[in-house]
Amino acid sequence: GTLFDYPKPVGLIKVLLDAIPNKEAVILDFFAGSGTTGQAVMELNEDDGGTRQFILATNNENDIMTDVCRPRLGKVIKGFKDYKALGNSIKYYRASFVGKHSILDADDKDKVQLAHHAGEMLS
Repeated sequence: GTLFDYPKPVGLIKVLLDAIPNKEAVILDFFAGSGTTGQAVMELNEDDGGTRQFILATNNENDIMTDVCRPRLGKVIKGFKDYKALGNSIKYYRASFVGKHSILDADDKDKVQLAHHAGEMLS
């Protein structure tokens, strides 16, 4: 069977993104899934010469990022079968809660550590 019963169609995401007039936008998708948004951004840049970037986030449930999303984006960049290579590059970060306590019981020291590490990753 397929990995997703209802994957987001790349064409639809491209139409939605094209409605944003800023061709230098940074697109954030907190539910990365299989990477459709990343592929749509790269294809739209190819189509119109934009320089959009994307940030995809996931909790990696069922290894979706490591097994599906990241490899898919690599294929979009390098090309596969009859799909033209789009170039580009990706950076992949793994993050977890930093601190002595769980996220639900985080104290101020934990929050400071988390903010420091998040700042490093975002910059």
